[in-house]
Amino acid sequence: MKYLKGLDTLRALAATIVVIDHVEIIKKDNGIHNFIDNPTLIYPDGHLSVILFFVISGFLITYLLLAEQEKSGGINLKNFYMRRILRIWPLYYLVLFLSYIIFNPDYSLMRILLSMFIFPNVAYALKETWDISPQIWSIGVEEQFYIIWPLLFIFISMTSPKIGLQVIN
Repeated sequence: MKYLKGLDTLRALAATIVVIDHVEIIKKDNGIHNFIDNPTLIYPDGHLSVILFFVISGFLITYLLLAEQEKSGGINLKNFYMRRILRIWPLYYLVLFLSYIIFNPDYSLMRILLSMFIFPNVAYALKETWDISPQIWSIGVEEQFYIIWPLLFIFISMTSPKIGLQVIN
């Protein structure tokens, strides 16, 4: 598989914009001079950067699935899911754990369970955000994509003989 280093630049740029946007939101919420309240200043939108992250993830996951198919003749779902789990879950659960221990929030059981089971975006939609680390909603979206997309990808390939993918057990 070819390493696509240009995507690292896009991800770094998107991450920087998201951080700046979060800082400006915090400044606005605390009555500090910020970019948001300055109508003459235009700065990049953090929401668009999150969308860019999603697009890059979709591209990379599809690229990985196609590369695995070409190399091995099929897709090993178990290995695919283990790679995603080992890449994302340790940091995700560390953020949840530390933010809960350090700040000791009074969260509802639903908020805790939805966040623990990789549904923080559902908690967000229900106004049950993990306030200490509100950005985890996007990690939930990514994780759910990682669960669904390979299955959908394989289903499409099985119903479209032109693609010809196989599942490896």
